[in-house]
Amino acid sequence: KRQKCILSTYDNYAVLAFRYTNTVTNFIDDILIYSKTTMENLGSKANVQSSHWKLWNAVKANVTRDLKIIQSQTKSKTLYVTGISLGGALAQIAFVDIYFEHIFENVKLTTFGSPRVGSKEFAADLDALTGSNTKRYYIKGD
Repeated sequence: KRQKCILSTYDNYAVLAFRYTNTVTNFIDDILIYSKTTMENLGSKANVQSSHWKLWNAVKANVTRDLKIIQSQTKSKTLYVTGISLGGALAQIAFVDIYFEHIFENVKLTTFGSPRVGSKEFAADLDALTGSNTKRYYIKGD
């Protein structure tokens, strides 16, 4: 698999973290938007980069299953979704799907150096879902 993530649990919350760009293919995925996929849970113009969407969907079923198990065992109410570089892009797409699964009462998003994920409509819908509380960190010129 080209994409990896980790789930960690703590006393009152869980963390889903996606890794960075680590291959030439990942790098190309970061900088080029070849085709777009519409996010099922969002409006018809909320498009995301297809390569990012495919990477998330390769692990989505397993991650969602594991999140449900973690939540039922720990009774955690909060999930932090995070990622760096390509992982930040995947964290944003994963956030949308996880948000609509209603597994956790609170789902929060923080990214580091994420490439552009999708259309301005996607960005607006993401802001609406997070209440504009998403945290995105980047280095100018990165």
